[in-house]
Amino acid sequence: MCGIAGYTGRRIAGKVEAMTAMMIHRGPDDEGFYEDGAVHFGMRRLSIVDIATGQQPKYGVDRAVAVVFNGEIYNYVELRAELEGKGYRFESESSDTEVIAFLYQEHGIGFTARMIGMFAIALHDRTTGEVFLIRDRLGKKPIYYRYDAESGTLEFGSEFNLIDVPDRAAHIDRDAVAWYFSQKAMPGDASIDRRIRKLPAGCYLRHIPGRTCKIVRYYHVPVPARLETDAASAIARVDALIADAVRLRMRADVEVGAFLSGGVDSSLIVSLAARLTEKPLKTYCLVYEREINEKENDRRYARLVSERCGTRHREVLLTPQLLMDELPKIVAHYGQPNSAVVSNWFIAREMGRELKVALSGDGADELFGSYFLHRVSAALDRYRRHPDDEALRGLPDAEASFVREHAGLPFAGWIDRFAVFPDRELRQLLTPATYRQGRILELLAARESELASSDPLNRMLEFDCRNLLVDQILNYSDMLSMAHSLEVRTPFLDHRLVDAVFSLDRSLKIRGTETKWLLKQVARRHLPADLVTRKKEGFVEPAVYWIGNEMRDWCRSWLEAPAFNRLGFLNGDYVRDLTARFYRDRDFFDGKRVWSLLMFAIWEQRYAGP
Repeated sequence: MCGIAGYTGRRIAGKVEAMTAMMIHRGPDDEGFYEDGAVHFGMRRLSIVDIATGQQPKYGVDRAVAVVFNGEIYNYVELRAELEGKGYRFESESSDTEVIAFLYQEHGIGFTARMIGMFAIALHDRTTGEVFLIRDRLGKKPIYYRYDAESGTLEFGSEFNLIDVPDRAAHIDRDAVAWYFSQKAMPGDASIDRRIRKLPAGCYLRHIPGRTCKIVRYYHVPVPARLETDAASAIARVDALIADAVRLRMRADVEVGAFLSGGVDSSLIVSLAARLTEKPLKTYCLVYEREINEKENDRRYARLVSERCGTRHREVLLTPQLLMDELPKIVAHYGQPNSAVVSNWFIAREMGRELKVALSGDGADELFGSYFLHRVSAALDRYRRHPDDEALRGLPDAEASFVREHAGLPFAGWIDRFAVFPDRELRQLLTPATYRQGRILELLAARESELASSDPLNRMLEFDCRNLLVDQILNYSDMLSMAHSLEVRTPFLDHRLVDAVFSLDRSLKIRGTETKWLLKQVARRHLPADLVTRKKEGFVEPAVYWIGNEMRDWCRSWLEAPAFNRLGFLNGDYVRDLTARFYRDRDFFDGKRVWSLLMFAIWEQRYAGP
């Protein structure tokens, strides 16, 4: 696990060294550099596999290929044996980076199909002169880049802040601003700066210095024409795939721990992982001083799983004061507006003091169906065929009403109705120069056009795997954990499991009103029944509650500061009315909007300057 950076073009003394120094948190153990003509790479290393001889860069045969990479190739043992059988000779003891170099020489750019892992790779083919940037299938590891078409030069890095550009406030992407206020984060292929892009998940960038730059998609979630409906077969296959995904992710030359929230997802991962360790697995749970959204139940169930699995369990306390102290640091670390989860910063900080690697349950909700839009999508097809109350039997009133009122909307309209600020409110929040009516619907429709699934539930799940999962969950998981030198591994996002789950009929995911039905059948084989059947809502950032109480004055000091809205994107009257309404009525959804504005205000102060 590392951070990578680099550029092409004429050498600039100290540039790549400065870029790597900025991300020492991603790799405090070592650094490495590579230069060949117009190609300049740097990296920081968090030593996890092959601690003694795993330094980067690594080279192919005759040093014709050079590689630096961020991530892990979990099946490197099997790939290494295969390559050795074909005559390749390794210099390292067990480096997965050296495996990448030889795989490329053996299979060409299609070598990614051979790997199980998470990765952001920079590769220089000295024979052809090509530079490749390659991002893993699901987008667990980020790569930001800037391509200057005039000079034919490329600059890239694992974090947005590494790419230094002048006149930042003059180049803000207004579509990205609208996407942030709608969807909490930056779009998966863009950034807040029009000049800096993000390589999309499942894509590679092919660059010939001084000449060309092209993005190629190499992976799509496969959606077969006929979906599997046999429950017994699906349960057995998914169980085996999850177990193998955990087994591979336990491979490390350092201790591996785990997040344990008390929900089914993380508990299942912990149950499987605990069987593969010789000493007790270390597990961690985030807790609060007082009850918020059944968090106390999470604590109780996390303790139950810990006791059952014999883990060394630790609870990490997050308080409003601690959040206020750290929020400006978190926003500065992102470098971009982001109002998704920030709590990982605090639990990762504690875990990083004892561990370098942790397993998480991220991805299960997006695969198996859990969220509000998943639940109403599961009912939509039934309601469209038989538009009466019988089709909505068993649904909570809010979900049934949503289906009745919005059944006729296009897909993008459904996503928009559940946004933090939907289109109708973006028109009030943002100035006419910043936002054009309907623009967010166009951006959402463009992403919908890439989907292959046809029925409403699988279509929503595919959308979330390609957007919400990448833009929000995997983004904050990487950024907030690597800030504290902690690598997070996600067994549910093993691409073999993802491919298998998208081959299953929707009836195996949400059955009646039961969410994640198939996963729960698997979990019953490994966990106490009362944990599997417990009612649990999705995680809600505690700050949405705290800004109306303990953080009230602090929040208002940001939103009422004279310097707020210095960029001029927001309608001041609307913001004042919204804030006053929230503090009068304490409406939860208004709280989400105020939280979004607070995070924007903190970012704006730093980004726009004094």
